[in-house]
Amino acid sequence: MCANMNITLSCEEEIVQKTREAAQRMGKSLNGLIRDYMCSVAVPESDPSQDLQEFRKNALAHPGKSEPGFRFDRDQAHRVF
Repeated sequence: MCANMNITLSCEEEIVQKTREAAQRMGKSLNGLIRDYMCSVAVPESDPSQDLQEFRKNALAHPGKSEPGFRFDRDQAHRVF
């Protein structure tokens, strides 16, 4: 297991306070929020180029077909049920 390392950051007081409040709404500490963000940057959950390759493979393997006369309705597509 890796050892934790203490770091010092400097930031405007107002930004720190607003971020602390946002972290609290998420059920996290400011330290936990920053640590989670740093981990997501250092070790991303997915590789965008790999995601694109998988999407292409699936799109070619399962092409979509619309019913005859189908017309896309943006409002209907974004309606919350």
